[in-house]
Amino acid sequence: DQIEATAKDREQSETHLTLAREIEALRVETEVFKDRIPTHIDANERVEYILGSVRKFPAVKMLKLEPLGMRKHGPFDVVTLKIELQGSFRDLDEMLAWIEVNPRLLRVDSLILEPTRGKAGSLDLKLTVLGMAG
Repeated sequence: DQIEATAKDREQSETHLTLAREIEALRVETEVFKDRIPTHIDANERVEYILGSVRKFPAVKMLKLEPLGMRKHGPFDVVTLKIELQGSFRDLDEMLAWIEVNPRLLRVDSLILEPTRGKAGSLDLKLTVLGMAG
């Protein structure tokens, strides 16, 4: 009986050690993203961030930027923004590429692309963008 109890204790200790190692590995992984997720964020800060970034794309015209507040997305809190842009396909593509790789962990949740009425060569892009919040 003592051998069985010792084997059970050893098995439990090994399980705890494995779990502790997994937790430490997750902590190391989270450190990589720590500076990319703002800890104190509100919709206004995210709006200012997006506005400042759109200015880097002078050929893209901002038609609308509407914060929809915070919501849960799985285990995370996210800021939801409705964005409407206008520009050429190439310019809008560059803007979308920036959204996908920017350091603030933004994600396009939905996208509608339509020709601009009465303006040849121009497109209207309607986006719903999610941004991680701390």
